[in-house]
Amino acid sequence: MRNLRGMLGLTLLLTLGLAGCQSTASKSFHAAPKAVQTTTKVNAVNKVQTNDYLGRWVSPSDQVALYLTSKKQLAFFQANHPTIKGGFTLKLAGNNQANLTQLKFGSANLNLTNATSMILKRGNTTIQLTKDSGWSPQHNVIPTDSKTALQTTALAAPAALKPEY
Repeated sequence: MRNLRGMLGLTLLLTLGLAGCQSTASKSFHAAPKAVQTTTKVNAVNKVQTNDYLGRWVSPSDQVALYLTSKKQLAFFQANHPTIKGGFTLKLAGNNQANLTQLKFGSANLNLTNATSMILKRGNTTIQLTKDSGWSPQHNVIPTDSKTALQTTALAAPAALKPEY
């Protein structure tokens, strides 16, 4: 009988001891999230870069397509006008503006109104352009003729944004 009581007491003691350890361990793993305050400011990036101007820009109403590639090649297609192609220079002018220069095209002022909208001013002409987010200035090819570049389907509303990998 003594042995039985001793065994029951020892079992009870071990059980309570293990249960106490278990509750302490589980509390340490499930600690409540702790809020941390920081004094550093978070600033949004608001700097326009040359790459922001590269791509395919279209204006269905004016029948215009402007291609600017990462290899510094320009192609300007406009209905009832000869196609202009060749190398270009692009200089940032501040306030979301840049100066585009090409030998045959001449000089033009580009003004980004947002990430997908740009105003092209060339002489007395002002054209509102929309960026075709489905065309990559690094990978896609410029059309060889104005018929292809100015097709109504090619000038339709640009495709939805695609992620670049």
